[in-house]
Amino acid sequence: MSHKLHRILLAAILLTTTGAAATPTELDTLTEKLQRATSSATEADIVRLLQLGRDTGRPFQVAPIVKNYLAQSARPTAPVLLAAAENAWLTADYRTAVTRYKAYLKLADQGPESSAAAAQMYAIQIDFLGDKEDAYRFMREAGDNHRQSIAARRFDAWFLSEARQRRDLPAVAKRLAVALADKLPLEQERLLFWEDVDWLMDALTRAEDAAPALSQARSVVSQLRDNKLRSLKYGFFIAYLDYKVGRAGKAEDAAAKLFEPVSSAARAFVEAFPTAATLQSICGVFAGGEGNPLDNAEWARQEKQKRELFVAAFEKLNDADRAAMMTWRPANRAAPRQLASAAQWAALGAQFPAVFQKAENVRDIPFLVQTTDLAVIKQQAQFLKGVPTRSAALINALAASDDFTQSAQALWRNDAWHLPAGEFFSILERELWPAYRSLPHADKAKTADENFQKMLVAIGGEMIAKSPVALLDPRSAQSYLYAVWRYGSSDEYDKTKFIEAAKQLEWVPWTDRERREALEGLHRDTRIWAANIRKSKDAKAQAVLSQLVAIDEALLLLLDTKRVIVPAKAPTPLAGKVAELTLASRRRDSAGYIKAAREGYPLVRDYDVKKTPGGASALELFLRTTEGITGTAEFHAEVVADQLALGTGPRFDLVASTIVGGRSRWGEWRRVPREDQAEVAKINAA
Repeated sequence: MSHKLHRILLAAILLTTTGAAATPTELDTLTEKLQRATSSATEADIVRLLQLGRDTGRPFQVAPIVKNYLAQSARPTAPVLLAAAENAWLTADYRTAVTRYKAYLKLADQGPESSAAAAQMYAIQIDFLGDKEDAYRFMREAGDNHRQSIAARRFDAWFLSEARQRRDLPAVAKRLAVALADKLPLEQERLLFWEDVDWLMDALTRAEDAAPALSQARSVVSQLRDNKLRSLKYGFFIAYLDYKVGRAGKAEDAAAKLFEPVSSAARAFVEAFPTAATLQSICGVFAGGEGNPLDNAEWARQEKQKRELFVAAFEKLNDADRAAMMTWRPANRAAPRQLASAAQWAALGAQFPAVFQKAENVRDIPFLVQTTDLAVIKQQAQFLKGVPTRSAALINALAASDDFTQSAQALWRNDAWHLPAGEFFSILERELWPAYRSLPHADKAKTADENFQKMLVAIGGEMIAKSPVALLDPRSAQSYLYAVWRYGSSDEYDKTKFIEAAKQLEWVPWTDRERREALEGLHRDTRIWAANIRKSKDAKAQAVLSQLVAIDEALLLLLDTKRVIVPAKAPTPLAGKVAELTLASRRRDSAGYIKAAREGYPLVRDYDVKKTPGGASALELFLRTTEGITGTAEFHAEVVADQLALGTGPRFDLVASTIVGGRSRWGEWRRVPREDQAEVAKINAA
């Protein structure tokens, strides 16, 4: 609304007010009298003058006299100040009007008249002066005292909006407490204030210091009507904030005692509303504020009590809500590792096996892999059988056999299809083997270091030498060769199996650096051994002299950087295509790269169905577009079309993310460089 229109409307309103009948003659007479002797003017004279100026539409005529009077008056009364403020408003002297309204409000009794004056002042400050800061400051300090009129209460929304923008939580809490005390009709209260109540309570859970607003916030919650959900939810919030404020400087046992009302409020909330939304709200507050990433430090305070509450609440949910909690990722960070311990998750899995048998539900859950209790492993294996996650794979392998070689073989055959091939050996060595050793075994020899080496001798050819693992993790090949060198035969002089093992790796196209790191130390050790054999007088040692040349030649062949790698000689079709692709990538041979990828893709297109060991990793290799390779869009479009025909799911997600993320220039669909848009169009057309 324009300033001019405001003035017209206000003048019209003022002209309708009651008062003694006014005539221009009376106004002129009084004006002339007071102009001659302002100092002798009485309060009644000034009030009548202002009334006459207003009622006759001649406020400018009386303004100078009023100004002089106020300048000479030590203590003008409230009626004079109110009438003088109205005069300044009518003469468009907005700053003077605000000054006079403020002086009036300091003196006036609280009531409808003072409230109407406050509302008029707010309108001038905000609409005419644009001085939001001054209006906000007055409302914050004294506005609660002048809300008797509807006109003043209409500024509640403006004040709450400003306070929210400034994150002035005490101000929001105080105004809401006052506003709710008005006991408006419930629907009106809901429309006017409940959104602000929600904002306040959420903000308090995230505030570094909620104490200044806590008392008023408690009053707000106590005044909520006919809304059990909000009452219980925010009652829990207040209980946690009380605990948070009160725990400062307290010992652990005292803090635990303070937490008891929090536990009671949380349990009441869950009892009434046993849903994932309820539990997420509770856990969010436990970890630093609803809607925030979970704060490890905040969660760690009374963690035991918090986890016990989580477990008890989880048991009350239905399966859909349990799944929602298991896959909860606030701020895209997995929550389950904080919510419960591995042992607690294991117990919950035993209680609710159906929901734990879905891979998408348990992907982020930290199951108990390293334990001294075999029964716990077997209990978890009952509900994790066939679940394609890392921890489930380890648990199932441990439960498969008391023999480590058989456990490792189970891991390879049942789960290598989804585990990263480049990490498979590390998973064996640094996760499965320590977990196996922590379990009780009647035969202590089973946990001896050499038992791991003997496992490699037994099945390393299948797991490493004949698979992409050897290429993606050269250290695995090194460990395999060392194991065969030391334990390949009960006869320490018989190295025939080592020569065979070395020949199994001739297909692997390592880089020069990878060759050196994997093989030079081993080659040095074999030469030292050979030198000792030649010096030995032992008949057995002399009998194997013929092997020495073969051993050296086998390792020299692997170390030869100029040797031509022939992928067709690889032990399996998949290994061969991975080798062919790798060589083409190094040559930046786009045609050769695409040929290898196109021929290798059918071997792993449905790796998750056929459980092809190394399948997920190989599919990623075939779909990446490495530096210097161009023209892959047509092949990628073929793959996308084929995968869509097979059905969407985790495998399709892998395909889509690899096609985009596997290009150094892309990163994600919406950041594709302009010059590559045509390739995107081809893929999208699939």
